[in-house]
Amino acid sequence: MFPILLTALAFRITGGLTHEWTGIFAAILFLIHNILNLRWHKGVLKGRFNFKRLLNTAVNFSLVILAATILSTGILASAHIFGFGNYFNGMELRQIHSVSAYWFLIGVSAHIGLHWDMILARMPRCAFLSEKIARIALLLILPFGIWAWIERNMTGKLFLGYSFDFHEGCATLFFFENLVIAALVALLTRLVSKIPDIIFSKTKKQKEKK
Repeated sequence: MFPILLTALAFRITGGLTHEWTGIFAAILFLIHNILNLRWHKGVLKGRFNFKRLLNTAVNFSLVILAATILSTGILASAHIFGFGNYFNGMELRQIHSVSAYWFLIGVSAHIGLHWDMILARMPRCAFLSEKIARIALLLILPFGIWAWIERNMTGKLFLGYSFDFHEGCATLFFFENLVIAALVALLTRLVSKIPDIIFSKTKKQKEKK
């Protein structure tokens, strides 16, 4: 689903028709993903909430709201498949759609970061996918992620600084920049989610020394 999301963001590269079909496909995959994880939704209010679970719940519900916003504004702004764009062609509608899409990228990246340990556990065990090498790879991506965030002016895109994403240059660079931005957000989210465990571990060690 993540590569589909990156493709959907490349509106200026793929063109309007491909963008709309990609968006529909992404919406279907998002729906299937939530249906497959329906058990999580049913038990969302059950049990105790620690910091990581609270963060995960906030991210998940934000993704649902953002997905609904992207889908509804996308349908209304559609110029090819649904044809409503001739009637709802306001700048505000397109701006809401664009901002929501980039916040969705941030949310999905945070979601991946929170579930990184689970994802890694399900991957085939081999040297390249070992946990230590995965951590080193993420740390190497960190400076590229910061550079790409500045280069793409993500802050402006997330806070109504841009109505559209005008991209000039290599398409490969466009996808690479968005990919490392996603990796940056996933890494930072994973680190933030572990702060309480780190603090608890240090406190426990100090008590044991005393």
